Parts: sequence; structure tokens; C-alpha cells
Amino acid sequence: MELSCGQDKVAVIGLGYVGLPVALALSKHYPNTIGFDINPHRIDELNRGYDRTQEIDSQALADTSLHFTAEITHLVDTSFFIVAVPTPIDKNRRPDLSPLIKASELIGSILQPGSIVVYESTVYPGVTDDICSNTLSRISGLKRGIDFKLGYSPERISTGD
Repeated sequence: MELSCGQDKVAVIGLGYVGLPVALALSKHYPNTIGFDINPHRIDELNRGYDRTQEIDSQALADTSLHFTAEITHLVDTSFFIVAVPTPIDKNRRPDLSPLIKASELIGSILQPGSIVVYESTVYPGVTDDICSNTLSRISGLKRGIDFKLGYSPERISTGD
């Protein structure tokens, strides 16, 4: 599936220090870009022009066509998803994949044939194939490589660097 400017709905799931800049950049080329976060307080802040991560200034937020939402109904008919949710580590330095799994379940519940899902969260090798793909398929009833495409784009931002 090839995205053509203005026709397809693009959604970035997770509006932290990685997802928000990605969503803002995409919105410059794809006017139907949606920035989704499960935290309604975060959405309210962004709609008021405040980014607590300080990645994006208030003027850039005011000038964007990006639609911020915490409502899954706004993601219906989306054809391209980028997942940029956190993968925190526990006290034993093991990654907590629950945000990634929940994001995959959310997308799986509305995934349509022909869609593309790209993961940009920091994960260890095999997570995209073994966990994310299986979750998307289980929830949606669709098959990867046949009904939808799956990708991984390694996160290029490291907090504090």
C-alpha cells in the first residue's frame, strides 16, 4: 500500500518524546494525521499548546494540522500506524512490554486489510515478530503479510543524550 498525500489516515500511537515529533513531521505531509495517546490529560495539554517533554514548542503545536485524541473511534479507517509507546524496565532491568501489547490490542481491534503497522518503540529482537504480530493477528483476525504489513523502525532518540 502506498500512501498518497491527503488520502490516507496516518496515526501515531503514543505522544511522548519520540511519538510527538514523528506525528508533527508526518502531519506536514499527510493532513489526515492523528496523534493518539491513552492519557486524556496529555491530549488536553497538547491541544492547549503545552508539551511537557519540551520537544515541541507551543507555536509549532498551534500551527499544526495534527489532530490530538484519546478516542479510539477517531482511529477507525486509519491505514498507517506508527507505535511509539514506552517500554519501561523493571527493577531487574527487564522490559515491561505491557504498553506495547496494549497498543497492539488497540490497533488490532480496528485493523483493516491493507493497513501498515510500524513499531518504533525500543524492544529486544523478536518482539515485533513474536509478540506484536501475533497480538495484531489474534485481535483482528487478519494475517500478517497477507492482510496487513508489519515493520520496525528503531528509535533514534535517547533521553538525556
